[in-house]
Amino acid sequence: MGVFTLCSAQSQQQISAFEKHNAINNIADGEANIYGYLRYDWKYRTNGIINFQTNTPDKSVLLKDYGNVPGKTPIFTAGTYVGGDYYCYETILYANVIMPQGLSIVDPLTGAYVKKSTLPEGTTLILDEMTYDPKTDRIFAIHYDTDAFTTDLYEISKTTLALARVATINEPFLTLSADDGYLYAVTVERDFAKANLVKINQSTIDATNQSCTVEKISPAEGLGLNVGNFSQSMEFDKTTHRLWWQAQTQDDKSYLVELDPKTGKIIKSTLDNNKTQLLAMGIPYQYVVDEAPSYVTSLKLKAEENGGSKVTLTWNMPTLNYRNKTLANITGVKIFRDGRLVKRIPSTSIGAAMSWVDEGPSNDTHIYKIIPYNTSGDGIYKEASVFVGEDLPGAPANVKLTANESEGTLTWDEPAEGIHDGYFDKASLSYDVTRLPDNIKIATRTTNRTLTDRVSKHAGYSYVVVAYNRKGQGLSSTSNTVAFGASEAIPFTSSLNDNDDFGRWTVIDNNNDAMTWKFNSKTSSAYYDRSEHNADDWLVSPPLSFVKDKKYQLRYTYSTSNWINPDDKTPVMEKMKVFYGTEPTVAGLTAMIKDLEEFHTASETYFYGKNIFSVGATDKGYIAFQACSDAMHGQIFLKDVSLREYSDKDLSVKGLTGSATANCEVEQVFVATVGNEGSKAVSNYTVQLFNADTDEVLASAAGVSIMPDETGNVSVKWTPATEGDINVSARVVLDGDTYPKDNVLGSPIKVKVAAKNASKWLTINTDETYGWYSPFFVSMPYSQAQCLYMEDEIQKKDISFMAMQVKYNGKSKGEFTFPARIYIKTTDRTDLLSADNAYIGVFEETGWTKVFEGNITINGPKEGADLQIRFDTPFHYTGGNLNFKFEALAGKKRLIANQHPEWHLKEIIGKARTAHYDGQTSNVKESEIFPSPYVPFMMLEYKEGGTSGILSVGGEGLNIYQKGNILYLSSVCEKAELFNASGSLVCAANNTDRLQLTSLSSGVYLLKVNKNGMIRTMKIALKR
Repeated sequence: MGVFTLCSAQSQQQISAFEKHNAINNIADGEANIYGYLRYDWKYRTNGIINFQTNTPDKSVLLKDYGNVPGKTPIFTAGTYVGGDYYCYETILYANVIMPQGLSIVDPLTGAYVKKSTLPEGTTLILDEMTYDPKTDRIFAIHYDTDAFTTDLYEISKTTLALARVATINEPFLTLSADDGYLYAVTVERDFAKANLVKINQSTIDATNQSCTVEKISPAEGLGLNVGNFSQSMEFDKTTHRLWWQAQTQDDKSYLVELDPKTGKIIKSTLDNNKTQLLAMGIPYQYVVDEAPSYVTSLKLKAEENGGSKVTLTWNMPTLNYRNKTLANITGVKIFRDGRLVKRIPSTSIGAAMSWVDEGPSNDTHIYKIIPYNTSGDGIYKEASVFVGEDLPGAPANVKLTANESEGTLTWDEPAEGIHDGYFDKASLSYDVTRLPDNIKIATRTTNRTLTDRVSKHAGYSYVVVAYNRKGQGLSSTSNTVAFGASEAIPFTSSLNDNDDFGRWTVIDNNNDAMTWKFNSKTSSAYYDRSEHNADDWLVSPPLSFVKDKKYQLRYTYSTSNWINPDDKTPVMEKMKVFYGTEPTVAGLTAMIKDLEEFHTASETYFYGKNIFSVGATDKGYIAFQACSDAMHGQIFLKDVSLREYSDKDLSVKGLTGSATANCEVEQVFVATVGNEGSKAVSNYTVQLFNADTDEVLASAAGVSIMPDETGNVSVKWTPATEGDINVSARVVLDGDTYPKDNVLGSPIKVKVAAKNASKWLTINTDETYGWYSPFFVSMPYSQAQCLYMEDEIQKKDISFMAMQVKYNGKSKGEFTFPARIYIKTTDRTDLLSADNAYIGVFEETGWTKVFEGNITINGPKEGADLQIRFDTPFHYTGGNLNFKFEALAGKKRLIANQHPEWHLKEIIGKARTAHYDGQTSNVKESEIFPSPYVPFMMLEYKEGGTSGILSVGGEGLNIYQKGNILYLSSVCEKAELFNASGSLVCAANNTDRLQLTSLSSGVYLLKVNKNGMIRTMKIALKR
């Protein structure tokens, strides 16, 4: 019978796994209910589980959105139904790779999945397709080697789920499906000029010799479809034995194709306008003996009118058996209501029209199942549902909101059907109406289907209409969102960082292609997504109160997806224009403020727009951003829009840097970044540090002169008096500032003040996010990362760094130790971007001081672990920007991707402060050095005072510092000599990295160093 026989012998109270996943098997006769993993499409543009029926492939439903989160998003590369369970091959999406995890059972309705097997550590195998044959009770899978143009065929143990390669096939299989003892696959020729359907008799598979017999089915001309070298999926519906294939073609199109497994030809092909790339196609099925009947056709249920309690069932008896051959005999049908047998109807009439009236159902929704049977056993069942009795009202129809200034008008129609598609009493209908986003109920049990609502505040409003009748509460419908309300004052700000703020704006899809401005929760911004048409999509502000001839300053932040044209490797360019007008319509937005022309940004980098303009009348007006990119280009992101009057005095606090760790009675330096938003230079202001909790002023400093549209850094010195935590903020004090609201820093720095004599640490940035590549990437034999920290982040000078500390989230199963080297140097660089190519990083080569060489151990699994590394040689810092070079020499002992630690990082928006490279050896390929705006979250232990300096000798930066009675050199020199002020030699040593100072007094000396054949001297002051 097979492994998944559905028959009357099972308990009437049991619900199979199949029935849990498919509560009603009521798809159209002969069609399939397809589940699969969505890897890409134009409709949902995400990763997730989708479902559609083969007769309506354009009506796919996204059942689970997994998003696109590196290190978290599962990618199911292959899948198949085994009985009632949907088995999938689980991998995890990382930055640029997917890493296999094992086999999981997925609930397609919820997207929840349970891991059933774990792969051996280090496994890199990606399965491209899976299939199950209930006839032979065997699970198969393939891996297509795109380089070798071959296919490895695997069998998966049904009991242990272990994978075993059983054959290597010298042609590429793009798909795999099984039925009735055969495997079927679509294969292509080397030049992809022709595709064919082939089959393998499972009895020819010889695991010992790793071979099998492949038979070509398609005729000489092939399938006639220009198949692309892309992932795709195919599966038999084992209920109907129809073969379905979601095909990807060379011209970047997608088709749902039905193939004839007998002729190898296409039966029908439906263009998928959503361009769906489907993996892991799974089709729930029923399996019975070959001679048992197929399903009844044209099944219909009709409840008695006006809430009566009878149900009439009509159907046609089957004419085919399970294998789609002429049915030899029929005995009758069994009718189940809600899983309980309620009627047996004997009938030997093949194909006869039948009916039956059920007079016993209660007032509820009922599921009817009809199972035909004959002398061979139960056949394929068919199901349908119907509501009996009086229903609750369904959702109000055609709920529409229009608005004029501050008044909205809402209209709707009465529900067309009941909640369960049943009869409901329309005479007693009434409605509750609630306004969103402020959640105000504006009508209760109204019988009107039109209402008006006046609002005082401009926002994006929508309304929820709930239907009621004498039976109780029914369903609700939500209107479209319309932005309306009173004009807003200037200054105006809109971060666009949540859906409510985005709702204040009006969206105009002027080319009517359904691809327009939306809110993107993943980037917390407005965004325009690409279309097959030239973009003409407008994002229009709320009405704003302008004054004639005043100058206004508009600011905004915008960026693009970092997409590259695959043919010529050039960046995909976007276009956007900025307009002003007196009406929120395309016709009313007539004054162009700025044509941004073509632009492109790398990942996590931004452009900052600033436009000055004036208007010709005192009136309400609108600002609008028009996306006007060419067809098939990328994405535009927009956020942080502000509009203000352009005045003489207008300062703002842009940021505050300072250490989050401090010591009592030890001076700390904080740097406030102050921006001049006005039209004239400003210098007569003060910057204050204050306790954000108590408003106590901690310290202050006079401002520096700042020109218009520029920023200035103001250093403020503060000496903590007591231990404990304190939230330190900054503000600008400027008499006559036009907009004092932005004179105060929004987010304070929480400073932990330790005892005076405790170890001294500088926290030189903040912990914001996490990633892989810096400081140490240990999934390759060699990696190097260089990371820049600016002088204003470090604050202190004339200090020696003794140790560093970074944070990580451990993912490995235990300890992992790897060799590493750390170097430090001072530099004038402010980024690590190539001067010739904005997509390539650059490494500094000379002037490095090695501060650490040895083994580093990380642990896992552990969240927020501290990694503290004590330097072999302290580095004395006297000022300037710092560059750290981190080298990981993992060699053959390295971590696979899913066990690699996540380093805690700080994003430097718009700046490539890190460059990284990984490869097989330390021979760095300059073209493979990649820039990044992320630097490690860093703490540095330091000591103050002491003689120090940096000397460049023989191309190497030599760090020099005094500690007690010893003058240290950061590396061994051939000769080191020390002369007093009169020129006498007072101390010398050969092949050394230190000089003893025991007999010397305080004063100025001359140090002379010989290294690598080069001689350098420097003046130093010794402290005794």
